[in-house]
Amino acid sequence: MTWDDKVEMAQHLNNHEYTEATNLFLRNIEIIDDQAIDMFISGIELTKECLLKDIDSHKIIAEKIKAKKSDSFRTALRMALYEKLIYGGGEQ
Repeated sequence: MTWDDKVEMAQHLNNHEYTEATNLFLRNIEIIDDQAIDMFISGIELTKECLLKDIDSHKIIAEKIKAKKSDSFRTALRMALYEKLIYGGGEQ
C-alpha cells in the first residue's frame, strides 16, 4: 500500500468514513503491510453497528489479517475484538 493510500485511508478513518476506508483497504489487500493493518485496526470503529454495514468486506479483511502478529498490545487486542465482532459473539 503506498504512502498516499495510507494517508487517504487515515483521512477517511479520522472523518468517520469507514466504508471508504474499508474499500481502500480492500483495493490494496494483496499488497497490504503491517503498518496499514495497524492504521486500519486503530482507526476503525469497533462496534457491531459500524461493522455490519460492510460485513462481507470485513470478513475478507479479517481472513487476510488473522495470521498477522502485532508487536503492539493495543493493536493485538483490537484485532481480537475486530475478529470477535465480525464472526459473532462479541458485544461492544
